[in-house]
Amino acid sequence: MEKASNRQRVLLGHLRSSSAPWYNNHESSLSASACLAEGSAAYGDDVVVVAAYRTPQCKSKRGGFKDTHAEDLLAPVLKALLEKTNLDPREVGDIVVGSVLAPGSQRASECRMAAFYAGFPETVPIRTVNRKCSSGLQAVADVAASIKAGFYEVGIGAGLESMTVNSRAWVGDVNPKVKHFQKAQDCLLPMGVTSENVAHRFSVTRGEQDQGCRRPPPLLLLVDSKMKSSLLLQR
Repeated sequence: MEKASNRQRVLLGHLRSSSAPWYNNHESSLSASACLAEGSAAYGDDVVVVAAYRTPQCKSKRGGFKDTHAEDLLAPVLKALLEKTNLDPREVGDIVVGSVLAPGSQRASECRMAAFYAGFPETVPIRTVNRKCSSGLQAVADVAASIKAGFYEVGIGAGLESMTVNSRAWVGDVNPKVKHFQKAQDCLLPMGVTSENVAHRFSVTRGEQDQGCRRPPPLLLLVDSKMKSSLLLQR
């Protein structure tokens, strides 16, 4: 148990930024989290986060990105990641992007286009994953697990969403037999109602939710700890 707790503390430390919070910095459309992982890998097989970048968040329908294509949101962040880390894009084993609202095959193609716009070669695969509001976290978890399993040494976990371009409405007719299965009916609950239920059940305040939203960036570069030193030396 102590070993597991120590590993958790180390990995959480990789996400901590030494710079001012992103919401205090309006000078750039991209904000960087300083890499604090150097020398902190407790074990030789640790998976570490060495870079984290994001775009600003804007309101749907009327915000600064309302006329922006999804691939034009992702591509600049991927490009900034390569430029700021001096990472050779050919070294990336996989890019996994969490996304919810867009049709799966279309969003996968948009992400593929974004990778090309950012300078990744066709030899670097990319895929999407949908686990609703945890899609970005699932993308990072998938990359970390693949690195841990030895499938590759460098991967990118990201999240991409446009609530302006992609509707939250149900597409097509709902199967009428859903009326006879309560758990199936519950799948139709709007996420806003779900969040209220979770907040009530686990006593999560609005302030705690807002604070949590400020923490995770939507794009992380994860590497095997043995690759970390060479990446840091390149910067």
